[in-house]
Amino acid sequence: MIQTSTPSRKLIQTALVAMTAATALLSACGESPATVGNPADAELSAIAVTEISPNGSSTSDISLSWSGIPGTAKSLKFFRRKSSESLSSAEQLEVLNGTSQQTLKDESPSLEADVDYIYSIRADNANNIAVASAQSEPIRIISASSVQPFGITVPEGNNVTLKDPLGTGHQFSWEDAGTGLYHVKVSDATGKVLWGAITKNTTISYGTTSGTERKEGSSVSGPMDPKLEVPLALTNKLVISSARPDPARSEVPLVGIGSTAGYTIQVSAIETRPNKGDLKGANSIAIRKAQEVRFVAQ
Repeated sequence: MIQTSTPSRKLIQTALVAMTAATALLSACGESPATVGNPADAELSAIAVTEISPNGSSTSDISLSWSGIPGTAKSLKFFRRKSSESLSSAEQLEVLNGTSQQTLKDESPSLEADVDYIYSIRADNANNIAVASAQSEPIRIISASSVQPFGITVPEGNNVTLKDPLGTGHQFSWEDAGTGLYHVKVSDATGKVLWGAITKNTTISYGTTSGTERKEGSSVSGPMDPKLEVPLALTNKLVISSARPDPARSEVPLVGIGSTAGYTIQVSAIETRPNKGDLKGANSIAIRKAQEVRFVAQ
């Protein structure tokens, strides 16, 4: 047995203290998602998005949104790891100076389909000490093959004239893509979105209230069916129109179709997981767009 003198033990203790301080400093500088001190619990939501073009090519990204960040926070640090990896191996993705931003997109080409990812957020004060932290649930990117191609059936082709002699609205329809959920967007010739909605149907009449009206007695904007509400991280991707638009959710004013003017309609099939048809509760979605169709309204 090797014995050490009192001075030697003091040197060892001093070295251990220094090593502990150095580790804490590295963590505070953002090289690890490990927290320092006793941070509050924040909330971090992550949604994996696979977008499939009509020709079958696809891109994937993961959209993040968060809440519960205290006013003492001065910066936000984000980390990503595979669920099979330890917390210490997490990769730092981004550092945001300030806390006004509420969403972030991870577009790394290294993201893989059918792999579980976990994200972490650290909110640090001016001294790089964590004041809040959160971790997402594991999420998985959906393979592009999960959504079959489909087409718009009405209008049946470009430059078709649609008439509305009774003033009840123009009718649109599309093939069943098997997802049970669709995003419909009508734009004018300049690209301005006039109407956007989430629907479970494969046919709509322009101007229906699904996805366009604010909930009665609520300051939250969204479709009448709560499962169809677009998550905050996706409000720029799945644009919703409203008679009373909410700028915080990137909503656009609901505008009707005029007469003898050119428009386009874009329909996107949406696969949601873990539960089909539940957009609000989804942590993974796949979006396949049909070919955009131009039409003339009368």
